[in-house]
Amino acid sequence: MRIPLLAAVLLLATRALALEAWFDHKVFQTAEGEHYVETFLSFTGPSLRHAPAGDSLWFAQVDCTLIIRQDSTIADFRKLTIDGPKEFYGYRPDFLDVQRFLLPEGEYTFELELTDAHNSQDQVSFEKDFEITAQTAGCSDLMLVRAFAKSEGQNELSKSGLDLLPYVSTYYPQRVDVLMFYAELYGTEAFFGDSGKFLVNCYLADPDDGLPIAAAQRMKREKAAPVVPVMQTLDISTIPTGDYDLVLEMRNRQNELVARETLSISRSNRLENPTTDDLETIDPSITFAAAFTDRDTLLYYIDALQPIATAVERVTIQNLMQEADMTTMQQYFYYFWARRDEAFAESIWLAYKKEVDYVEETFGTRIKRGFETDQGRIYLKWGAPNSIGKRHQDIYAYPYEIWHYYTLGDRFRNKRFVFWNRDLVGEEFELLHSDVPGEINNQQWKQLILGRDPSGGGAGNSSERSASLQILEDLFLNP
Repeated sequence: MRIPLLAAVLLLATRALALEAWFDHKVFQTAEGEHYVETFLSFTGPSLRHAPAGDSLWFAQVDCTLIIRQDSTIADFRKLTIDGPKEFYGYRPDFLDVQRFLLPEGEYTFELELTDAHNSQDQVSFEKDFEITAQTAGCSDLMLVRAFAKSEGQNELSKSGLDLLPYVSTYYPQRVDVLMFYAELYGTEAFFGDSGKFLVNCYLADPDDGLPIAAAQRMKREKAAPVVPVMQTLDISTIPTGDYDLVLEMRNRQNELVARETLSISRSNRLENPTTDDLETIDPSITFAAAFTDRDTLLYYIDALQPIATAVERVTIQNLMQEADMTTMQQYFYYFWARRDEAFAESIWLAYKKEVDYVEETFGTRIKRGFETDQGRIYLKWGAPNSIGKRHQDIYAYPYEIWHYYTLGDRFRNKRFVFWNRDLVGEEFELLHSDVPGEINNQQWKQLILGRDPSGGGAGNSSERSASLQILEDLFLNP
């Protein structure tokens, strides 16, 4: 689940849970010194209407018109249809669009119109000014990155030999413990000489005094080149809640500042339980928690917070909330969401509620609520998988599903969850194996899934068993 609070990045939405998108842009230069603007549009999958795509798959689609205007002149123009990934019904992952525009120096305005192609009444439009300026020795904009990998070929996400997945937000919630960013340095040869050495200093700073925070600072020596790429990771696990400046500096041998670029970010990192005083300051009657008038309903949705709660929060939910009075429960429910993002607390709750209701309908059983099942917990914690491999009718294998995620949170890429129905009754699939740290890791998972004996007394056809193994491995390794 993504919970953004943005300064430079814009949330575009007509109303809660309808066509929600995040927009940001960054300015870079080519090796020849020409400027280009890169735009990022990140769409919230559950906020869009999905339609059939054939073969039992569904997808979202957005019509986009992006105009770049300079005074009364159109400097560039794009009209495109952006397709979301095709997935099984109910899986509504977020998706991203990246565009690049080659532009000279000057002042410009973005004009953007978005329409849900499957629900034409859902539309948003906005304008945003930006400027491209010349620099003798300088830095590109700072591009926040969700994940990166070595590029295997040029594509829209490629820069300096890396594929960069943008982090279209300036808000870092509690669950994210690293901040990654990419930038490029220009004009270093002219300023420092060919292969001249200089210092790159990056850090988080308190905006009040500008001083670096030692726990989140990195320095590195670089050599001058036409374009010097900077890909950096900062540990923010111990950075407390607050607003900070992300700073990138270029300094000479005398440690004199040559160029500096900054970006404001917000951090939430409150691990503590609320005190009685914390809750008593909340008047639930003026919050969205007042909409709950039935204790059992509110307790259900408080319990459903556990997949995304911290360990400390889960203790509170499991022990204290079960016997709490209605007012205390309303206060805690509001507190839970406000501590994540006070400005968007109700919106992110409503988005999560939609997922909880979906999980209940899809994964709930006669004895377990949807969020209590392994599939429901994983779905709520990590969102919809990018692909699902289902194998329910193989006579040599217990019914199983393999969920694959391109990115998992902000730390992992290319991760999988293997679920199986070992009892062959009911519809619940339990987690058998995952390559995600902290989840079940069972080295015998293949043997267990293929341990089904349809004859009840023999090994069965060896070639058919081999085929079942091949399918299982293909679904895991090549989703």
